[in-house]
Amino acid sequence: MIAIAAVPATPSWSISVGLTMIACNIVAFGLWKLVVPLIDAWLDSIGYENRVSFAVPVDAPGGNIAIPMLGSLPEILAATSFGHLIGAGVILGLTNIGAL
Repeated sequence: MIAIAAVPATPSWSISVGLTMIACNIVAFGLWKLVVPLIDAWLDSIGYENRVSFAVPVDAPGGNIAIPMLGSLPEILAATSFGHLIGAGVILGLTNIGAL
């Protein structure tokens, strides 16, 4: 019975939920394009250029499938996965405070 009380209220799908998820995915794409090069530059500066990279390798499966301004297929999947994680938290948070 205690576990049931700990489950947050989840909203049913609506336009506002969909728009919130879209907005979170757009934010995730922006963060992906901004932060990954910064992390790679930082790793290069401390000497990890040959061992570690946060960028998706070009020779990765699907790496040659690219959409202009969005990147390769693995980058798109990574950014939208991150966007869905952000979106789930935002939607649950907004539902909890009654804003959604």
